[in-house]
Amino acid sequence: MTFLSLAIPPGINKETPSLTSSPAWRDADKVRFKFGQPEKIGGWQATQAGSDGFLGIARSIQSWRLNSGLIVSALGTHNKLYAYIDTLIDITPLRITALLTDPFNITSGDATVTVTHTAHGALTGDTVRFEDATSAGFDNAEVNIRHTITKIDANSYSFEMASNASGTDATTGGTVRAHYNHPISPVLTNPFDLVSGSTIVTVNATNHDCNTGDYTTFSGASHANFVDAEINTNHEVTWVDANTYTIEMVTAAGGTSTGVGGSVTSAYEIASGNEHAASNFGWGAASWGGGTWGTPRTISTEVIDIRHWGLDHFGEDLVCCPNGGRIYSLAASLINAGGRATVIATSPEFSDLVIVTNPDRHLVAFASESLGFQDRMLVRWASQETTTDWTPTALNTSGDQILSGGSKIFATERSQAATLIWTDGGLHSMGFQGPPFTFGFQELGRNCGAISHECVATHNSVSYWMSDNDFFLYDGVVRTIPCTIHRHVFTNLNHNQKTKVFAGINKNFHEVMWLYPTGTNKEIDSYAIYNYEENLWYNGTLDRTVWMDSELHPFPLAADANGVIYHHEFRDDADGTPLAAHIESAEFDIGEGDRILFANRLVPDMVIDYGDVEFTLKYRLYPHGGQLSEVTQTVSATTEKLDIRMRARQVALRISSEELRDLWHMGVPRLDVRLDGKR
Repeated sequence: MTFLSLAIPPGINKETPSLTSSPAWRDADKVRFKFGQPEKIGGWQATQAGSDGFLGIARSIQSWRLNSGLIVSALGTHNKLYAYIDTLIDITPLRITALLTDPFNITSGDATVTVTHTAHGALTGDTVRFEDATSAGFDNAEVNIRHTITKIDANSYSFEMASNASGTDATTGGTVRAHYNHPISPVLTNPFDLVSGSTIVTVNATNHDCNTGDYTTFSGASHANFVDAEINTNHEVTWVDANTYTIEMVTAAGGTSTGVGGSVTSAYEIASGNEHAASNFGWGAASWGGGTWGTPRTISTEVIDIRHWGLDHFGEDLVCCPNGGRIYSLAASLINAGGRATVIATSPEFSDLVIVTNPDRHLVAFASESLGFQDRMLVRWASQETTTDWTPTALNTSGDQILSGGSKIFATERSQAATLIWTDGGLHSMGFQGPPFTFGFQELGRNCGAISHECVATHNSVSYWMSDNDFFLYDGVVRTIPCTIHRHVFTNLNHNQKTKVFAGINKNFHEVMWLYPTGTNKEIDSYAIYNYEENLWYNGTLDRTVWMDSELHPFPLAADANGVIYHHEFRDDADGTPLAAHIESAEFDIGEGDRILFANRLVPDMVIDYGDVEFTLKYRLYPHGGQLSEVTQTVSATTEKLDIRMRARQVALRISSEELRDLWHMGVPRLDVRLDGKR
């Protein structure tokens, strides 16, 4: 008898045929390679705060260290914005918009417009931008821009048009959306309708401008038929009509009442974003009532994107923006003091991403606004060391630049020498060069665009990313990363939800990981890992939507679609349940494959820290012949050999574990074989 080594090259290879003469690992889940050999990955455990759950699906995460040494993470979901400091803190910005009906009072020959808005909260010098205002008495384009406010009283203010009104009208403008630079928290008088025994509360609020899935916080509400504390908290809104919506209490109402609650302040949060991407839409693409009844809608090639947050920190303070929205900030001192992110009043009207450049400290907005319109290829930046000075002058360093080579900026990343910018068409750099242009821009690569906002991860000055059809790295030169699971990833990727792809680094294991959804699944369920130290690929399944490495945290942080935050690489199990893992090879020839061999022993060569491992051998005589049989035996830390009986030319090897605390590292198993024939 002769011992034959079953040495299988490291990494998963799904690009070669399933029957191959050379050994290759074909499939794995929850297995990585370390020093060229497979081992089970580390486990995870829900954090104390994470087990309580957050609202929405997390799409963005950013961590930084305060001067005090405290580590803060910002977590953006499609519903909310949170700070995480060992506990979750809701810091979602409050809404700065209001829906008004015929709010304008104009006088023929006068450029002054008086606006009626009850409890508007504005001060002289604040600004407001109107949308959808229309009247025969003024130039619509002159009104539907941003204006400086002159306060008259608590319920009215005025602004100046460029031209005089051509008519007199005390109530005109139609249905107008007003965009302020401060939160709008209307005071409602006896807004609640209750039904005895029901937990559903109807809220009467004229022109509330909410949609189902938005959130509001009530304060000051009181009545005998409800528990005050259950009303005076944060609620999810269910839309009924333009003037009413419902919320739900925990405890059923103690009686039927109409028009109760007293004087109630409703602090509406910014509107929730899209949970899922949508494309090729026509019918159902807009909210009910959008457009003219009976008018056919064409199929659009435009993609309705998911809610994503651009997150960074300016010194200790958070800066952020929801895609397509304003830029907000939150001082570090207010995070633990009940503060919410507030709008930077002078920031662009629209942006998709923000970043703070290093070391020159410019706050930069991407896919930003110019002249009231969002330009998806526009880069704008505030003057150095400020977050508020966005208007270029001879005395500051603010400015803007339109990129070429694409239709939309998708992702940004700080690198050691410059800020990298990915469009859907390629890669650009943005480097500080001083006056008069402040920044210089260079196209670094074409046909290597980003697939999503969060598909880029950087480690040791090398950026890795996923495009629509390839993986790339940039280390001074754009390079394609050869991938042995390429076909598997891009064939199974749910391209309709590709903007959910999230990249993360796991530096302790030299890994960059892409989380992505497959098939018809709308949420992330799989991962592809590139081990940049050993130049290997492996893959598996995992339901995580964001990932943050352990550079600041004791363990990597990740979150799932159920609103739970986890510490990863923590012990060996899946939050107290068994973490099943397996790896399986393709079928390969035993020896040269030209002879039938008989095997009667297998020497497993395993390091098993705890538990058992199942060894399975699958074998056959011919590459396309039927599988003759398979042998499965249990291997423990003390197992010296497995007694088997097998006659075959080809064999496949599978190692699996599925019990609590199983932890193993594989070596090179050997088969005790001799020449044989069929019997």
